[in-house]
Amino acid sequence: RCEYHQFCVDGSCGPAQFVVQDIDTGGTWFGEGVDLVIDTADRPHISYVRSYESYDDLHFDLIYVHQTSSADWDHNILVEDFPGGRNIALALDSQGNSHLMFYDNVELSYAYNGSGSWEIDREISLQTAMPVSAWHNSMVIDSDDNPHLVGSFHYASKIDGTWYGYPIDTGDAESPDIPAVAIDGDDNFHLLYTDGDDNSSLHYLRGKGSEWETEAVGSGYKLYTNHGIAVDDSGRLHIAFVDDEGGSGGDDRLMYGTRDVGESNWLIEEVDQGDNLVRRLSMAIDSKGRPHISYHDYEFDSKYQLKYARKSDGQWVVAVVDHDADIQLHGQTAIDVDSRDIPHITYCNCTSSDPSVRYSTIE
Repeated sequence: RCEYHQFCVDGSCGPAQFVVQDIDTGGTWFGEGVDLVIDTADRPHISYVRSYESYDDLHFDLIYVHQTSSADWDHNILVEDFPGGRNIALALDSQGNSHLMFYDNVELSYAYNGSGSWEIDREISLQTAMPVSAWHNSMVIDSDDNPHLVGSFHYASKIDGTWYGYPIDTGDAESPDIPAVAIDGDDNFHLLYTDGDDNSSLHYLRGKGSEWETEAVGSGYKLYTNHGIAVDDSGRLHIAFVDDEGGSGGDDRLMYGTRDVGESNWLIEEVDQGDNLVRRLSMAIDSKGRPHISYHDYEFDSKYQLKYARKSDGQWVVAVVDHDADIQLHGQTAIDVDSRDIPHITYCNCTSSDPSVRYSTIE
């Protein structure tokens, strides 16, 4: 049995040693949207946006890649030359079919591959009267493999080939913002979002259709950009967020919270502190109900780091995934775990001299 700070890979115990590879170096800029999921064969699938133009005149290609061997990737361009790139969500259903949500600066759009070819729907907002937002859109897949797109506190569901739109009731929230979403085995939605003029309070929302229940998680924070929420197989809730300047000396704090089924109180703890955690994170839960978090850490001496945190045996282990002196992290990071509970992470290196989309895992 490995110690809490070690990983077991193919029967051997050792520290978390990440291997980094570039999976795309063909653009001049990579957008803020990137996502990753692991299939039942433990192969990663990644989607992102890529540009060949300057930052001031960006038009992107939407790219989908999946790993065919440890060193080989199959690349597909799904949409060419669209003025988007801020928001992507990728998921696989129970049959291994790919579902992809993206925003193209006009419409919230959806792509599906269930037969070897992609079908793209660009008019979801028109079909459902769902408000369009450039930021903080999400997607989940229910137990019947139906996709649900969530944004602007509305969601759009595709049932038997037709899209339906529904509002999400946030109760007495003054200015709800920045929702993160998960779905449980009973197809209930779980949202984590901020409220207040200065995004100082964190709230949790559960429900579906017209039935919603909301409650406060905590207040007194300084919250920005994105959070994470997940439900494990037992129904236990997990959340992650960054409290900007909430640590000692004004450092940012990466926070994690959990709540068991039937409990009303959240147990919230600090995972890590840094000068500037850049408020970008992603969280996945493994088969044992343990959280894995990837996040950016930007030191004020212009040193970028991609970091990884895992909780095991009641203790947090933090590792540096990528600290190349030349990298400049931008946009989202995404994490998922495979059948062995090994983490897989993707992110964008947006240095002007050698930009790339990177993938990392423990080998």
